[in-house]
Amino acid sequence: MRFKKTEWMKAYESLEKRCALYGITVRQYDAMKAMQEGRCKICNADPYTLKGKKRILCIDHSHMGSDKGRVRGLICFNCNKLLLPARMTAKMHEKAAIYMNATFDARAL
Repeated sequence: MRFKKTEWMKAYESLEKRCALYGITVRQYDAMKAMQEGRCKICNADPYTLKGKKRILCIDHSHMGSDKGRVRGLICFNCNKLLLPARMTAKMHEKAAIYMNATFDARAL
């Protein structure tokens, strides 16, 4: 008779694998989650309420520079999608934020 894994066991194994990819343990993931009160470090959203779907927090890490691989925190799926372009540096995000908040309107030309 084969042992059947529960949904919880599958989720834990998946989290364990994701943590290992970024060089942290599940305990460290849980500690970060507790520090952030279970919310996204960027937008402060509760990941379980996004579009009514149950989601877990993504492990955000640096892709570039001397701190490549550094785990910065846990963020929601939507914020992770915003940061996905691996070539986006902090300076580029800053410039994008300035651009998005600019009051320029080409219709006024």
